[in-house]
Amino acid sequence: MKYILLVIIKSYWHLIPAKKRTLCIYKESCSHYVFDKTKTEGFSSGLRALWFRYQNCRPGYYLMTINN
Repeated sequence: MKYILLVIIKSYWHLIPAKKRTLCIYKESCSHYVFDKTKTEGFSSGLRALWFRYQNCRPGYYLMTINN
């Protein structure tokens, strides 16, 4: 199951160009975070990370940085 989730994420990266994907409010994109979590800690941990990011990530927001 772990490898199926990793293949799905990799195919997402190849099928949808980076410019067409929605922006993420986190520093590391959601797909990269879930990929790394699944690869290192296993399938169930990857699903929990996916569910957490799905619940908390709101695409379309832009981070503002204020310079002096």
